[in-house]
Amino acid sequence: MADVSSHNAIWQMLDRVRANSSISNSEFGVALAALIFLRWADFEEAEREAIAAFDDVDYEPVLPTKFHWRSWCNIHDPCELEHIFRELPSALDRLANSRHDAMATQLHRVALAVEKLTRFPAGTLAHLIHWLADQPLETPKDRRALRDVLDFVLQNTYDKFAGQFFTPIQIAALMVELAKPKSGESVYDPCFGSAGLLTAALEIVEHRDHVRLGDATYTSGKQPLHLAGVEINPDAYVIGMTRLVLSGVNDPQIELGNSLERVPSNNPSSEGFDIVLANPPWGVKVELYGLDHYPIPIKDSSSLFLQHAISQLRPGGRGVVVVPPSLLFRSGREQQLREWLLHENTVEAVISIPRGAFSPHTSIETCLLLFRRGGTTKSVRMVNAVSIFEKAAKTQIA
Repeated sequence: MADVSSHNAIWQMLDRVRANSSISNSEFGVALAALIFLRWADFEEAEREAIAAFDDVDYEPVLPTKFHWRSWCNIHDPCELEHIFRELPSALDRLANSRHDAMATQLHRVALAVEKLTRFPAGTLAHLIHWLADQPLETPKDRRALRDVLDFVLQNTYDKFAGQFFTPIQIAALMVELAKPKSGESVYDPCFGSAGLLTAALEIVEHRDHVRLGDATYTSGKQPLHLAGVEINPDAYVIGMTRLVLSGVNDPQIELGNSLERVPSNNPSSEGFDIVLANPPWGVKVELYGLDHYPIPIKDSSSLFLQHAISQLRPGGRGVVVVPPSLLFRSGREQQLREWLLHENTVEAVISIPRGAFSPHTSIETCLLLFRRGGTTKSVRMVNAVSIFEKAAKTQIA
Protein backbone atom coordinates (compact mmCIF):
# COMPACT_ATOMS: atom_id res chain seq x y z
CA MET A 1 0.00 0.00 0.00
CA ALA A 2 1.38 3.42 -0.98
CA ASP A 3 1.96 5.85 1.88
CA VAL A 4 -0.14 8.91 2.63
CA SER A 5 2.63 11.29 1.51
CA SER A 6 2.48 9.86 -2.03
CA HIS A 7 -1.28 10.37 -2.10
CA ASN A 8 -0.91 13.94 -0.83
CA ALA A 9 1.79 14.76 -3.38
CA ILE A 10 -0.18 13.45 -6.33
CA TRP A 11 -3.34 15.23 -5.15
CA GLN A 12 -1.50 18.55 -4.93
CA MET A 13 -0.32 18.11 -8.52
CA LEU A 14 -3.86 17.32 -9.64
CA ASP A 15 -5.04 20.56 -8.01
CA ARG A 16 -2.40 22.48 -9.98
CA VAL A 17 -3.49 20.86 -13.23
CA ARG A 18 -7.15 21.66 -12.50
CA ALA A 19 -6.31 25.30 -11.80
CA ASN A 20 -4.08 25.92 -14.81
CA SER A 21 -5.22 23.74 -17.71
CA SER A 22 -8.22 22.28 -19.52
CA ILE A 23 -7.34 18.73 -18.41
CA SER A 24 -10.31 16.97 -16.81
CA ASN A 25 -10.07 14.79 -13.71
CA SER A 26 -10.39 11.57 -15.69
CA GLU A 27 -7.79 12.70 -18.26
CA PHE A 28 -5.31 13.22 -15.42
CA GLY A 29 -5.60 9.56 -14.47
CA VAL A 30 -4.99 8.43 -18.06
CA ALA A 31 -2.03 10.80 -18.45
CA LEU A 32 -0.51 9.59 -15.18
CA ALA A 33 -0.89 5.97 -16.31
CA ALA A 34 0.86 6.80 -19.60
CA LEU A 35 3.74 8.53 -17.80
CA ILE A 36 4.16 5.57 -15.44
CA PHE A 37 4.17 3.21 -18.42
CA LEU A 38 6.93 5.26 -20.09
CA ARG A 39 9.05 4.91 -16.98
CA TRP A 40 8.36 1.16 -16.70
CA ALA A 41 9.17 0.62 -20.40
CA ASP A 42 12.47 2.46 -20.03
CA PHE A 43 13.34 0.34 -16.99
CA GLU A 44 12.62 -2.82 -18.99
CA GLU A 45 14.59 -1.59 -21.99
CA ALA A 46 17.58 -0.76 -19.79
CA GLU A 47 17.55 -4.40 -18.68
CA ARG A 48 17.44 -5.53 -22.32
CA GLU A 49 20.43 -3.33 -23.08
CA ALA A 50 22.35 -4.72 -20.11
CA ILE A 51 21.67 -8.31 -21.22
CA ALA A 52 22.77 -7.51 -24.78
CA ALA A 53 25.98 -5.90 -23.49
CA PHE A 54 26.69 -8.93 -21.30
CA ASP A 55 26.18 -11.23 -24.28
CA ASP A 56 28.31 -8.91 -26.44
CA VAL A 57 25.59 -8.42 -29.06
CA ASP A 58 24.27 -5.25 -30.65
CA TYR A 59 21.05 -3.81 -29.31
CA GLU A 60 18.63 -1.67 -31.30
CA PRO A 61 16.62 0.55 -28.91
CA VAL A 62 12.86 0.71 -29.35
CA LEU A 63 12.86 4.51 -29.13
CA PRO A 64 15.58 7.00 -30.11
CA THR A 65 17.78 7.74 -27.11
CA LYS A 66 16.56 11.34 -26.71
CA PHE A 67 13.06 10.01 -25.91
CA HIS A 68 14.14 7.51 -23.24
CA TRP A 69 12.75 8.30 -19.79
CA ARG A 70 16.28 8.33 -18.36
CA SER A 71 17.29 10.99 -20.93
CA TRP A 72 14.75 13.57 -19.80
CA CYS A 73 13.45 12.67 -16.33
CA ASN A 74 16.08 14.83 -14.59
CA ILE A 75 15.73 17.88 -16.83
CA HIS A 76 14.77 20.86 -14.67
CA ASP A 77 14.02 23.38 -17.38
CA PRO A 78 10.22 23.19 -17.93
CA CYS A 79 10.56 24.68 -21.42
CA GLU A 80 13.02 21.96 -22.45
CA LEU A 81 10.69 19.26 -21.12
CA GLU A 82 7.78 20.89 -22.93
CA HIS A 83 9.74 20.71 -26.19
CA ILE A 84 10.47 16.99 -25.70
CA PHE A 85 6.80 16.24 -24.99
CA ARG A 86 5.74 18.05 -28.15
CA GLU A 87 7.85 15.57 -30.13
CA LEU A 88 7.30 12.44 -28.05
CA PRO A 89 3.76 11.52 -29.22
CA SER A 90 4.91 11.52 -32.87
CA ALA A 91 7.93 9.38 -31.98
CA LEU A 92 5.63 6.87 -30.28
CA ASP A 93 3.19 6.95 -33.19
CA ARG A 94 6.00 6.01 -35.59
CA LEU A 95 6.28 2.65 -33.79
CA ALA A 96 2.98 1.59 -35.40
CA ASN A 97 4.62 -0.94 -37.72
CA SER A 98 6.92 -2.52 -35.12
CA ARG A 99 4.76 -5.62 -34.74
CA HIS A 100 7.84 -7.78 -34.14
CA ASP A 101 8.37 -6.12 -30.75
CA ALA A 102 5.61 -6.27 -28.12
CA MET A 103 7.04 -3.31 -26.20
CA ALA A 104 7.10 -1.15 -29.35
CA THR A 105 3.47 -2.05 -30.00
CA GLN A 106 2.45 -1.10 -26.46
CA LEU A 107 4.43 2.16 -26.59
CA HIS A 108 2.70 3.03 -29.84
CA ARG A 109 -0.66 2.56 -28.12
CA VAL A 110 0.13 5.10 -25.37
CA ALA A 111 0.79 7.89 -27.90
CA LEU A 112 -2.66 9.48 -27.58
CA ALA A 113 -2.51 9.37 -23.79
CA VAL A 114 0.98 10.93 -23.79
CA GLU A 115 -0.44 13.71 -25.95
CA LYS A 116 -2.62 14.71 -22.96
CA LEU A 117 0.58 15.50 -21.07
CA THR A 118 1.36 18.26 -23.57
CA ARG A 119 -1.65 20.15 -22.17
CA PHE A 120 -0.24 20.15 -18.63
CA PRO A 121 1.29 23.42 -17.39
CA ALA A 122 5.03 23.09 -18.05
CA GLY A 123 6.01 23.55 -14.42
CA THR A 124 3.44 21.03 -13.18
CA LEU A 125 4.55 18.46 -15.80
CA ALA A 126 8.16 18.87 -14.65
CA HIS A 127 7.11 18.48 -11.01
CA LEU A 128 5.10 15.33 -11.82
CA ILE A 129 8.02 13.79 -13.74
CA HIS A 130 10.48 14.51 -10.92
CA TRP A 131 8.05 13.09 -8.36
CA LEU A 132 7.70 9.91 -10.41
CA ALA A 133 11.47 9.67 -10.89
CA ASP A 134 11.83 9.59 -7.10
CA GLN A 135 9.49 6.61 -6.71
CA PRO A 136 11.31 3.23 -6.48
CA LEU A 137 10.51 0.78 -9.27
CA GLU A 138 13.15 -1.91 -8.90
CA THR A 139 11.18 -4.61 -7.06
CA PRO A 140 7.70 -6.12 -7.55
CA LYS A 141 6.69 -4.58 -4.21
CA ASP A 142 7.79 -1.13 -5.44
CA ARG A 143 5.65 -1.51 -8.54
CA ARG A 144 2.59 -2.60 -6.58
CA ALA A 145 3.01 0.49 -4.37
CA LEU A 146 3.05 2.70 -7.45
CA ARG A 147 -0.04 0.91 -8.74
CA ASP A 148 -1.73 1.77 -5.43
CA VAL A 149 -1.02 5.45 -6.11
CA LEU A 150 -2.49 5.17 -9.60
CA ASP A 151 -5.55 3.39 -8.19
CA PHE A 152 -5.96 6.18 -5.62
CA VAL A 153 -6.03 8.74 -8.44
CA LEU A 154 -8.49 6.70 -10.50
CA GLN A 155 -10.70 6.10 -7.47
CA ASN A 156 -10.98 9.81 -6.84
CA THR A 157 -11.16 11.24 -10.35
CA TYR A 158 -13.31 8.98 -12.53
CA ASP A 159 -16.97 9.96 -12.77
CA LYS A 160 -20.08 7.82 -12.62
CA PHE A 161 -20.05 7.26 -16.38
CA ALA A 162 -16.79 5.32 -16.16
CA GLY A 163 -18.50 2.22 -14.78
CA GLN A 164 -18.03 0.46 -18.12
CA PHE A 165 -14.26 0.46 -17.45
CA PHE A 166 -14.18 -0.40 -13.74
CA THR A 167 -15.46 -3.26 -11.62
CA PRO A 168 -15.87 -2.77 -7.84
CA ILE A 169 -13.18 -4.65 -5.94
CA GLN A 170 -15.63 -6.78 -3.97
CA ILE A 171 -17.42 -7.84 -7.19
CA ALA A 172 -14.12 -8.64 -8.90
CA ALA A 173 -13.00 -10.75 -5.94
CA LEU A 174 -16.30 -12.64 -5.86
CA MET A 175 -16.12 -13.39 -9.59
CA VAL A 176 -12.58 -14.71 -9.28
CA GLU A 177 -13.43 -16.88 -6.28
CA LEU A 178 -16.38 -18.35 -8.20
CA ALA A 179 -14.17 -19.10 -11.22
CA LYS A 180 -11.55 -20.79 -8.98
CA PRO A 181 -8.43 -20.17 -11.10
CA LYS A 182 -5.48 -22.48 -10.56
CA SER A 183 -1.81 -21.69 -11.00
CA GLY A 184 -0.77 -22.15 -14.62
CA GLU A 185 -4.25 -21.57 -16.08
CA SER A 186 -5.19 -18.93 -18.66
CA VAL A 187 -7.67 -16.14 -17.91
CA TYR A 188 -9.26 -13.90 -20.55
CA ASP A 189 -11.29 -10.70 -20.26
CA PRO A 190 -12.85 -9.52 -23.56
CA CYS A 191 -13.46 -5.96 -22.26
CA PHE A 192 -10.76 -5.59 -19.63
CA GLY A 193 -11.05 -1.84 -18.96
CA SER A 194 -8.79 -1.09 -15.99
CA ALA A 195 -7.81 -4.81 -15.86
CA GLY A 196 -9.40 -5.12 -12.42
CA LEU A 197 -10.67 -8.66 -13.02
CA LEU A 198 -7.32 -9.83 -14.37
CA THR A 199 -5.27 -8.32 -11.52
CA ALA A 200 -7.77 -9.65 -8.96
CA ALA A 201 -7.34 -13.15 -10.40
CA LEU A 202 -3.57 -12.85 -10.23
CA GLU A 203 -3.54 -11.63 -6.64
CA ILE A 204 -6.01 -14.21 -5.36
CA VAL A 205 -3.91 -17.04 -6.84
CA GLU A 206 -0.76 -15.46 -5.38
CA HIS A 207 -2.33 -15.29 -1.96
CA ARG A 208 -3.77 -18.80 -2.09
CA ASP A 209 -0.54 -20.35 -3.36
CA HIS A 210 1.64 -18.21 -1.06
CA VAL A 211 3.52 -16.63 -3.97
CA ARG A 212 5.66 -13.81 -2.59
CA LEU A 213 6.41 -10.74 -4.69
CA GLY A 214 10.14 -11.43 -4.41
CA ASP A 215 9.88 -15.04 -5.55
CA ALA A 216 11.63 -16.47 -8.60
CA THR A 217 8.18 -16.69 -10.16
CA TYR A 218 8.45 -12.96 -10.85
CA THR A 219 12.18 -12.45 -11.17
CA SER A 220 12.20 -15.05 -13.95
CA GLY A 221 9.35 -13.30 -15.76
CA LYS A 222 6.81 -16.08 -15.08
CA GLN A 223 3.44 -15.30 -13.56
CA PRO A 224 1.12 -17.72 -11.76
CA LEU A 225 -1.56 -17.13 -14.43
CA HIS A 226 -1.50 -16.51 -18.17
CA LEU A 227 -3.53 -13.30 -18.57
CA ALA A 228 -5.06 -12.03 -21.81
CA GLY A 229 -7.63 -9.45 -22.82
CA VAL A 230 -9.05 -7.04 -25.36
CA GLU A 231 -10.22 -3.45 -24.82
CA ILE A 232 -11.80 -1.11 -27.35
CA ASN A 233 -11.36 2.20 -25.50
CA PRO A 234 -7.81 3.63 -25.90
CA ASP A 235 -7.80 5.45 -22.55
CA ALA A 236 -9.04 2.41 -20.61
CA TYR A 237 -6.49 0.30 -22.49
CA VAL A 238 -3.59 2.46 -21.25
CA ILE A 239 -4.85 2.31 -17.66
CA GLY A 240 -5.36 -1.47 -17.80
CA MET A 241 -2.00 -2.11 -19.44
CA THR A 242 -0.18 0.04 -16.87
CA ARG A 243 -1.93 -1.68 -13.96
CA LEU A 244 -0.97 -5.08 -15.40
CA VAL A 245 2.74 -4.31 -15.77
CA LEU A 246 2.82 -2.81 -12.28
CA SER A 247 1.21 -6.05 -11.05
CA GLY A 248 4.16 -8.04 -12.39
CA VAL A 249 2.82 -9.02 -15.82
CA ASN A 250 5.81 -7.99 -17.93
CA ASP A 251 4.37 -9.07 -21.29
CA PRO A 252 0.58 -8.74 -21.05
CA GLN A 253 -1.21 -10.53 -23.89
CA ILE A 254 -3.65 -7.72 -24.53
CA GLU A 255 -5.04 -6.11 -27.66
CA LEU A 256 -6.63 -2.77 -28.49
CA GLY A 257 -9.73 -3.43 -30.55
CA ASN A 258 -13.23 -4.88 -30.68
CA SER A 259 -13.29 -8.35 -29.13
CA LEU A 260 -16.72 -9.04 -30.64
CA GLU A 261 -15.02 -9.23 -34.05
CA ARG A 262 -12.73 -12.00 -32.81
CA VAL A 263 -13.67 -15.20 -34.66
CA PRO A 264 -13.73 -18.38 -32.52
CA SER A 265 -10.73 -20.68 -32.81
CA ASN A 266 -11.01 -23.82 -34.94
CA ASN A 267 -9.18 -25.69 -32.20
CA PRO A 268 -10.61 -24.57 -28.84
CA SER A 269 -9.16 -27.58 -27.03
CA SER A 270 -5.62 -26.24 -27.48
CA GLU A 271 -6.26 -22.53 -28.07
CA GLY A 272 -9.23 -21.82 -25.79
CA PHE A 273 -8.90 -20.21 -22.39
CA ASP A 274 -9.44 -21.98 -19.09
CA ILE A 275 -11.44 -19.06 -17.67
CA VAL A 276 -13.29 -16.03 -18.98
CA LEU A 277 -14.15 -13.18 -16.60
CA ALA A 278 -16.13 -10.24 -17.96
CA ASN A 279 -18.13 -7.19 -16.96
CA PRO A 280 -19.27 -6.12 -20.45
CA PRO A 281 -21.10 -2.94 -21.41
CA TRP A 282 -24.90 -3.15 -21.35
CA GLY A 283 -27.63 -1.52 -23.32
CA VAL A 284 -25.50 -0.88 -26.40
CA LYS A 285 -26.97 -1.72 -29.79
CA VAL A 286 -24.35 -3.42 -31.95
CA GLU A 287 -24.30 -3.41 -35.75
CA LEU A 288 -24.26 -7.09 -36.75
CA TYR A 289 -22.46 -6.60 -40.07
CA GLY A 290 -19.41 -8.89 -40.05
CA LEU A 291 -20.56 -10.68 -36.88
CA ASP A 292 -22.12 -13.71 -38.54
CA HIS A 293 -20.07 -16.11 -36.40
CA TYR A 294 -22.52 -15.82 -33.45
CA PRO A 295 -25.01 -18.70 -32.92
CA ILE A 296 -27.76 -16.27 -31.89
CA PRO A 297 -27.56 -13.02 -33.91
CA ILE A 298 -28.71 -10.27 -31.58
CA LYS A 299 -27.91 -6.57 -31.43
CA ASP A 300 -27.75 -6.38 -27.62
CA SER A 301 -24.12 -5.96 -26.51
CA SER A 302 -24.37 -8.02 -23.30
CA SER A 303 -25.87 -10.96 -25.21
CA LEU A 304 -23.10 -10.85 -27.81
CA PHE A 305 -20.38 -10.63 -25.17
CA LEU A 306 -21.83 -13.65 -23.41
CA GLN A 307 -21.69 -15.69 -26.62
CA HIS A 308 -18.18 -14.40 -27.29
CA ALA A 309 -17.07 -15.41 -23.78
CA ILE A 310 -18.24 -18.99 -24.36
CA SER A 311 -16.62 -19.14 -27.80
CA GLN A 312 -13.21 -18.27 -26.32
CA LEU A 313 -13.24 -21.06 -23.72
CA ARG A 314 -11.75 -24.49 -24.11
CA PRO A 315 -14.28 -27.35 -23.76
CA GLY A 316 -15.17 -27.47 -20.07
CA GLY A 317 -13.68 -24.01 -19.49
CA ARG A 318 -15.36 -21.81 -16.86
CA GLY A 319 -16.96 -18.42 -17.28
CA VAL A 320 -18.25 -15.79 -14.85
CA VAL A 321 -19.93 -12.87 -16.60
CA VAL A 322 -21.93 -9.90 -15.32
CA VAL A 323 -25.30 -9.73 -17.10
CA PRO A 324 -28.44 -7.59 -16.76
CA PRO A 325 -31.50 -9.32 -15.24
CA SER A 326 -33.41 -8.60 -18.47
CA LEU A 327 -31.31 -11.19 -20.27
CA LEU A 328 -32.92 -13.84 -18.05
CA PHE A 329 -36.57 -13.17 -18.83
CA ARG A 330 -37.01 -11.30 -22.12
CA SER A 331 -38.69 -13.10 -25.01
CA GLY A 332 -37.53 -13.16 -28.62
CA ARG A 333 -33.79 -13.41 -29.27
CA GLU A 334 -32.97 -13.44 -25.54
CA GLN A 335 -35.17 -16.50 -25.13
CA GLN A 336 -33.34 -18.21 -28.00
CA LEU A 337 -30.06 -17.31 -26.31
CA ARG A 338 -31.20 -18.85 -23.02
CA GLU A 339 -32.26 -22.06 -24.78
CA TRP A 340 -28.89 -22.26 -26.54
CA LEU A 341 -27.09 -21.67 -23.24
CA LEU A 342 -29.00 -24.42 -21.48
CA HIS A 343 -28.91 -27.01 -24.28
CA GLU A 344 -25.40 -26.45 -25.67
CA ASN A 345 -23.56 -25.46 -22.48
CA THR A 346 -23.64 -26.02 -18.73
CA VAL A 347 -25.15 -23.12 -16.81
CA GLU A 348 -24.25 -23.72 -13.17
CA ALA A 349 -25.68 -20.73 -11.32
CA VAL A 350 -27.30 -17.32 -11.52
CA ILE A 351 -26.31 -15.02 -8.65
CA SER A 352 -28.43 -11.94 -8.03
CA ILE A 353 -26.36 -8.91 -7.04
CA PRO A 354 -28.20 -6.19 -5.08
CA ARG A 355 -28.81 -2.62 -6.13
CA GLY A 356 -25.93 -0.32 -5.30
CA ALA A 357 -23.20 -2.97 -5.58
CA PHE A 358 -21.85 -1.18 -8.68
CA SER A 359 -22.41 2.30 -7.20
CA PRO A 360 -21.67 5.03 -8.16
CA HIS A 361 -21.57 3.81 -11.76
CA THR A 362 -25.04 2.27 -11.71
CA SER A 363 -27.67 1.53 -9.07
CA ILE A 364 -29.60 -1.14 -10.96
CA GLU A 365 -29.66 -4.81 -10.02
CA THR A 366 -27.23 -7.13 -11.76
CA CYS A 367 -26.54 -10.84 -12.03
CA LEU A 368 -23.50 -13.07 -12.28
CA LEU A 369 -23.85 -15.97 -14.70
CA LEU A 370 -21.65 -19.03 -14.01
CA PHE A 371 -21.22 -21.55 -16.81
CA ARG A 372 -18.97 -24.07 -18.51
CA ARG A 373 -18.49 -24.49 -22.23
CA GLY A 374 -20.21 -27.57 -23.62
CA GLY A 375 -22.40 -30.21 -22.02
CA THR A 376 -26.07 -29.78 -21.21
CA THR A 377 -27.57 -27.97 -18.24
CA LYS A 378 -29.37 -30.28 -15.80
CA SER A 379 -30.09 -27.79 -13.03
CA VAL A 380 -29.30 -24.15 -12.27
CA ARG A 381 -28.68 -22.80 -8.79
CA MET A 382 -30.43 -19.48 -8.18
CA VAL A 383 -28.63 -17.48 -5.47
CA ASN A 384 -29.61 -14.18 -3.86
CA ALA A 385 -26.36 -12.52 -2.77
CA VAL A 386 -27.91 -9.54 -0.99
CA SER A 387 -26.90 -10.83 2.43
CA ILE A 388 -23.20 -11.13 1.57
CA PHE A 389 -22.80 -7.53 0.42
CA GLU A 390 -22.21 -4.70 2.84
CA LYS A 391 -22.94 -1.24 1.54
CA ALA A 392 -19.64 0.60 1.63
CA ALA A 393 -19.44 4.33 2.16
CA LYS A 394 -17.64 4.55 -1.16
CA THR A 395 -17.21 1.64 -3.52
CA GLN A 396 -13.62 0.90 -4.52
CA ILE A 397 -12.85 0.21 -8.15
CA ALA A 398 -10.55 -2.37 -9.62
